[in-house]
Amino acid sequence: MLPNNFSVRLQPKRFCRAKSFPIVKKQDQIHRRILLGAHFSIADGLYKAILTASEYGCTVLQIFTKNAGTWEERRLSAHDIELFDAARRQSRIELICSHTSYLINLASPER
Repeated sequence: MLPNNFSVRLQPKRFCRAKSFPIVKKQDQIHRRILLGAHFSIADGLYKAILTASEYGCTVLQIFTKNAGTWEERRLSAHDIELFDAARRQSRIELICSHTSYLINLASPER
């Protein structure tokens, strides 16, 4: 169940109003989508990252999968997942990227 004050602002802020940008002459009717986004905090809830990204007119968002400086993971409840999924469906977010911990070293033979 979503909170009573839950809503996604579907109209981007003024500076991000364009939906597509021409890559050739306008009369050719060829356009390409621009995917624009940023890294947003999930400190107040996973779904709030989507709300914040939507307020800025983003179509992409990046979130940490865990605390950036520790191995501890945040446990998500079914309610957290439901809120996140509802926010995602109501937004214009096309792509959500996961940013993992800074502790990962792919060159290390250890953990």
